[in-house]
Amino acid sequence: MKDSLRLKVQISGWLSRGSLLGLIAVITLWLFWLSPPERANPFSIWIFQVLPLLLFLPGVLAGKPRVHAWLCFVILLYFCGAVLTATVPQLRLYGLLQCLLTSVLFTSAMLYARWKSQWLRSQSAAEE
Repeated sequence: MKDSLRLKVQISGWLSRGSLLGLIAVITLWLFWLSPPERANPFSIWIFQVLPLLLFLPGVLAGKPRVHAWLCFVILLYFCGAVLTATVPQLRLYGLLQCLLTSVLFTSAMLYARWKSQWLRSQSAAEE
């Protein structure tokens, strides 16, 4: 039981870290290289879109379950934006990629928060 739970924690942690970094990378690539905005400063748009994700990055990299739980709430906003972006024909691929990354991030962060909390409770119960 403990080994399977530990494996679930590891896999969901890798997926959440990878999808968070992937989402940051996709937004960065899109704004600076693939389709920079013509009339606006891409750096200010990048800060507006990426800063909330960067605030969660240290906690996600440290493996804190509470940070993963809060990230699930914030990532829903990114999912809504990605769905809207996917409805624009010229931006469909970018929107679908964001939908995929936000879906993986939401699911893995939610499962990580749940399984890591269960694993920590089982560790503290075993020590008593």
